[in-house]
Amino acid sequence: MASSADAACMVTSLAGHIPRMERFHRRYMVSGKVLRLWAHMARTLPIRMIVPQHGAPLAGAAVGEFIDWVSDFSCRVDHLTQANYTVPA
Repeated sequence: MASSADAACMVTSLAGHIPRMERFHRRYMVSGKVLRLWAHMARTLPIRMIVPQHGAPLAGAAVGEFIDWVSDFSCRVDHLTQANYTVPA
């Protein structure tokens, strides 16, 4: 997680920022499939900046790096197994 001061700073390289946003995305994004579909669509757009509701804005190389990162990200339903759906003993 980042402080409000960190969130006010523009991110231009994603690598050092991933630890600050990975847990949020793993918990709140629905599925890797949805992220892959979004990334495929987003790559067709001339995006100069991503400004999230929570966290620092992404610009420059970080935009493409983020799209690449989420296109291969697993989260929520991707982590469910049959063990999540068993009848209690």
